[in-house]
Amino acid sequence: MGVETSEARRLFDRMLWLPATVFVSGVELFAQAMQELAGDEVDDLLSRVTHTLNSDLKNQARSGARGRTERGGLSIEEGDIKMKEKDSKQETLKLVRYKVLFIKRDYEVAFPEREELVADDLSTTDFTAWKIAEFIQRLGEEEVPRQWRRKNYPRDFKGEQTPTIRHLPEEDKKYLRLYYEVLDTYERSKFHHPQKQIAVLEEIRDALRKRRDQNGDGDGEDQHKPGLITLPKTMCLAATINPRESEFGDEFFNFPDFLGQRPAPGGTKLTGWIEFQFSPPVGDKSKFTVNYFVVGTSDMIEWGHGARYRLLRNRAFQNPTPFNAQGKPDPTVKSGGTLNLRTGEVEGMEMHAIFQNTVIAAVDRLNRIPFGFPNDYPPPQLPPEVKLPFPDQPTIFVKARFKTEKGSITGFEFHGETIAPVTLFPFLGLFPPFSFGPDGAFYFANPTDCPEGASPKNCPTDETNPDGLHLPMPAFFHPHFYLVTSAVREVPPSGQAAPCLPGDGVTHGVAAAHGDHLYYMGGIENGTATARVHVFEQKNNRWADGPKMPTAVADAQCALIGKKIYVVGGRTSDGAPSRLLQSLDTVTGKWSILAPAPAAVAGAAVAAVEDKFYVAGGYTNREDEEASFTDRVQIYDPATNS
Repeated sequence: MGVETSEARRLFDRMLWLPATVFVSGVELFAQAMQELAGDEVDDLLSRVTHTLNSDLKNQARSGARGRTERGGLSIEEGDIKMKEKDSKQETLKLVRYKVLFIKRDYEVAFPEREELVADDLSTTDFTAWKIAEFIQRLGEEEVPRQWRRKNYPRDFKGEQTPTIRHLPEEDKKYLRLYYEVLDTYERSKFHHPQKQIAVLEEIRDALRKRRDQNGDGDGEDQHKPGLITLPKTMCLAATINPRESEFGDEFFNFPDFLGQRPAPGGTKLTGWIEFQFSPPVGDKSKFTVNYFVVGTSDMIEWGHGARYRLLRNRAFQNPTPFNAQGKPDPTVKSGGTLNLRTGEVEGMEMHAIFQNTVIAAVDRLNRIPFGFPNDYPPPQLPPEVKLPFPDQPTIFVKARFKTEKGSITGFEFHGETIAPVTLFPFLGLFPPFSFGPDGAFYFANPTDCPEGASPKNCPTDETNPDGLHLPMPAFFHPHFYLVTSAVREVPPSGQAAPCLPGDGVTHGVAAAHGDHLYYMGGIENGTATARVHVFEQKNNRWADGPKMPTAVADAQCALIGKKIYVVGGRTSDGAPSRLLQSLDTVTGKWSILAPAPAAVAGAAVAAVEDKFYVAGGYTNREDEEASFTDRVQIYDPATNS
């Protein structure tokens, strides 16, 4: 039987006399009692009460007196951020000054002082844990202290004008301390119970209306209710990746001792694209999948005894066959999660990546890993018979959220750290048996270069160690993966899938669109620069061979002016940046060599403005050298060929 309307009103009128905490706890029971009321009766009841409470609030605002603020006494016994006993019943704000200290010998430093208003009573342990954790999370924003720069701690800062810390070695986080003092306290404004009651009532009203709509009793209004995130009509979003905030890097654990101190985590800046496919909402939640492809800048890591790994041609993309819950490779497992349309939180986020670069691709006598390492965030559940014999436990976490504005999705952030147990790869069936040494021994690439005079024992090379670097069972990687974008936009739903580029795979080319044709020119193919041109025909949904470039280049830059595509600079087959300017006439299909650029450059930014194009910045170093950049802007005018 339902509850009569008059009884519900009497019940609710009595509840309004209760304290706010009791009122809120009874709201759920009250909502259950009203679920069988007619829709019009519920709306009438809740609208009446909400109007009454709002009127009371206005009257209180007109007649209320200002509260008198007094300074409370402080108690710093045991360092707790609390009031004295005589003030313990009064809510207060504490003004706290604090700074983070790092006390490792020879690296001691006090980070900049901060102040904050704290509303909660916290113990020393709680406040310290809070602020230390907050500090670790913003390492990517903390400028490196001057004394650390001189020692290249905790990583190599070459080429960075204002470097940030980014990461602290796990074993050094124990040296973090917190100093603080409570400067003053202030009386906190009283909690407005009626306002809380109104918010709860409105939430009940929205929930009841939604229930009626789901049961077919609604008035047919839009499916996206006020307060909910609105999904795109096509259910598809896509975006370019922000290279300033997106990064992939690795940290190496339990590698052979002869290499020396473990280096700081690497970090290659990423650029590329990401897309999201949403499923129809169920209640306030919508599942989504993620697909992406990103390429990274060159990176380098250096061990304590000087051995270096130069990581070139970095890229990452969705793993086509990640692990399923049973620990088996499964192509149906996708990256993605569940979006809470009311809160914007992402639940159950998973990211399955393949990471590639020249070091992973290196081949030695017993190192024949295919060109890619899998990384799963969070790490997969391994089969029961496979154990993780690793004494170290680095940080493992997954954080994801959609950024919204006025109910529409505008951006996305993913941050994750995981563990890649590479010495277990031989036993997981990820790669064919010939990828490893005898009895499943795992071998990794030798360092790419060694300091002059280094002992072969401390820095093995392909000549002195042709088998590759043998990693003992406890060795593993600790990768971190950040994807950030603020350029999300709605895109049409996926129809017929476009075919992949033909051949064995090409990267680091340049692309330009003219009409319904997309031109992909040059790049790296089979380990060297290529002159091939691939043309995608949108109408026919196929790739065709285009006219080859006069000179093979990779990491070039291009601009479209009129019906001509201009390809400037890029690295030639020897890895050096060039001054070349090559032009393709899209009508005749013929290439021309034009006046060279004033300065050789690769990987620059290019923009066509009116009848000229501008080449800004870029790399000036060879591919196997330390990265160096230019701030030069070069301008080309086709009218004068200069």
